[in-house]
Amino acid sequence: MAIEITCTGCRRALHLPDAAAGKKGKCPYCGAVLQVPAVEEQPLTEADLEFQSTSEQPPSTYRPLMMSSSTSRKWPMSAKLTVGSLAVCLIAVAAAVIVGKNPFLRGSSETPLQIEQPDQHKTGVMTQTQDSETPLRIEQPDQHKTDGTKQTEDAGAKREKAAISYINADFASRYKYVLNGAALREEMAKYYSHSGVNSVEKTIAVGVTVLDENRAIVAVAANRGNADVYLRRAGDDWLVDWPATVGLNEVTVKVIKATAPKSSIRLRVKAQLDDSYYDGIRREDYYSISLTENWRPLGDYDSLNGYVLKDSKIGKDLFRIVSDGREHQVIVTVQCIRGGGMDLAMVMIDSLVSENWFVD
Repeated sequence: MAIEITCTGCRRALHLPDAAAGKKGKCPYCGAVLQVPAVEEQPLTEADLEFQSTSEQPPSTYRPLMMSSSTSRKWPMSAKLTVGSLAVCLIAVAAAVIVGKNPFLRGSSETPLQIEQPDQHKTGVMTQTQDSETPLRIEQPDQHKTDGTKQTEDAGAKREKAAISYINADFASRYKYVLNGAALREEMAKYYSHSGVNSVEKTIAVGVTVLDENRAIVAVAANRGNADVYLRRAGDDWLVDWPATVGLNEVTVKVIKATAPKSSIRLRVKAQLDDSYYDGIRREDYYSISLTENWRPLGDYDSLNGYVLKDSKIGKDLFRIVSDGREHQVIVTVQCIRGGGMDLAMVMIDSLVSENWFVD
């Protein structure tokens, strides 16, 4: 039977196992230290061990096995002793189990009284471990990374579409795919006035160089040749930077060679390492670099040789770019000088503005 006591602190009724008799413990509700009263054990009497199969119930708590109701007989003394020993063993085993599970019965006089409560953690949808109160976590995909990857893929597709649409469009309609196209429409019409019909049949993107989140260069291949399309972000879309794409210059190389202006001039050119030197230009001191304009529909594009001191910062930067022997799109400023009685202008490169045709 359970022992029922009332807490002297919070006046709650506590139900404790018999084995708690004579122990001290703390109330699990208010923490008050309680003394559990001892229960005096009643020794078994002869009446508990000896009984006949009658309508009267024996006074003992444990009822021995009954024989058939049709026959009444006395239990032999050996059987009586065996039953009594078995009862004592069962009581000892039950007490050991209770002691092992109840910290109140392990000898500590201040152990809190334990009252079995429903396991709230097992009633939830998610299971919990025995030693942790933290629910099991299900790893979810990183939404930020997923969104970032998707945005990158969308931007790449939009860049390619903008470049291909511009190349495939007829010359009169290209302004639709150009940044500030309405303002540049008249200049573009003049630029393409002798170009005839655009006969591009198939265009594919073969590479892209992303300079930053707002600028990119898409290399395209078409049946009429390859081209680099310069793009700038415009909101959620990408539009063509037309002056950069066609390598537009305010003053052409032909004009520079004919007039040899004294002021410094900025040029979008294809730079390539060269080996041509005028008289008076020492090969040991200068790099010779061919500066060629981009192709123009009227065919009025030209080239000239520019020189730069090898030990200057500009010379070292340019040599780093053109040392592979290929053409590279750059923006430089040049200064014209005359010497040696030459009819054509001789150009010195005095600055490297950009390693591409974008003008910020």
